[in-house]
Amino acid sequence: FRRVLFRSTQAFALEVEFVSLKEPFEQFLQLAEVEDLETQIKLWQDIVESSRPEIFEHILGKTSHEREERILKKARELFPFYFDNRSLILQFFEEFENNAIADLESIKSYLPDSNKAVTIVILPSLVIFDGQSTTIDGISYILFGVDFMAKKKINPRMFEGSYLLDNFELLLAHELTHTVHNFPGNGLISSLWQEGLAQVYSDRIFPGHPLEAVLFDRELAENC
Repeated sequence: FRRVLFRSTQAFALEVEFVSLKEPFEQFLQLAEVEDLETQIKLWQDIVESSRPEIFEHILGKTSHEREERILKKARELFPFYFDNRSLILQFFEEFENNAIADLESIKSYLPDSNKAVTIVILPSLVIFDGQSTTIDGISYILFGVDFMAKKKINPRMFEGSYLLDNFELLLAHELTHTVHNFPGNGLISSLWQEGLAQVYSDRIFPGHPLEAVLFDRELAENC
């Protein structure tokens, strides 16, 4: 991984640790494709999940039983998708890794009072999410699911009533805004405020994008 520390004259100190699970994911692909489902699941657990167990506990459940049940439900459909689309998924890994540091340089001037340490993890999320800001064991994380990005690239209408779009820089700005401006509360008003703020910040940091890109959804933009 790479750890990057940004500082400015405005008491800005954003420490970012980048973690990519590309290597364990590639290793899983190489070893698992010719195996039966039971062996594939074991390889996934031993290679991918074990590389960052705290993250997969957060995604799949705290107990081993919960995780095994969820991965079993997903594996039959998901693992063939991984094997068939490995080039596209690995391309998303590489593009995100190559662009993230340059994008952070643009983002930092809009978050001058931040004193945050955040771990950014690029991973296969079992197609559960593309971007998620969260806290695990008191540590701020931003998780980016490149497999979800690949899936919606192939089928932008994977959810009824949506036409999903991707933009690396806007997604990074969006999720980092959630992390820095993390307001308490889980109600509708709090959620609307946080999502609206993230959209406004990402649009100001990287101006010139159409509304559909800021919202990550063409159908939603057309109905606004």
